[in-house]
Amino acid sequence: MSTQDPSPLSGGELAHAPRNPLSSVKIALQSLRREAPGPRTHLALREVRRMERLLSALAEWGRDVAHDDGASPLPELLGGAADEVREELQLRGARMAFSVPSEPLPPVRCAPLRTRPLLAQLLLECADRAGPHLQPAQLTAWEGGVELVLEASGLSSAGGARACLAAQGALLVPTGGRARARGPDAVSSRFAP
Repeated sequence: MSTQDPSPLSGGELAHAPRNPLSSVKIALQSLRREAPGPRTHLALREVRRMERLLSALAEWGRDVAHDDGASPLPELLGGAADEVREELQLRGARMAFSVPSEPLPPVRCAPLRTRPLLAQLLLECADRAGPHLQPAQLTAWEGGVELVLEASGLSSAGGARACLAAQGALLVPTGGRARARGPDAVSSRFAP
């Protein structure tokens, strides 16, 4: 009788397995919040939403990337990501500051629907490390494209930030961009034109 090693799982397959039980937990917490609202229920729901975004990041990291040739303005994409997690940023007492140069930035190639949740999670990871202080998010021109730099103490070693960077790298590298740590306290995402 021969035994065969199972084929390795992709990030998408790994991310899919916990989604159903996590969805059940979320539904139970939402029901509990209606019946007995309180800070603990709110915190638990916040952590469930965070887990959902991290699972999405894991799924993106393992998925084949097919890019369209369209271009998106990164400041708008970043603003959409901040809107997505605005309530959670407010609960943390975090304030985001976006530094954008006065000259217009070029549109960049990315998959907006797949990139926005990753940016949202990076903003939350940044807020978790910076506390109630102002977190700088800097957008600058980079080789015809745009670079986004986020800074907070210990950000580049945070597990959630590293997962988002890996997923973002999978999206950006085929277009000529990249995502990486810049020292212990900053992460950089470079979007190609």
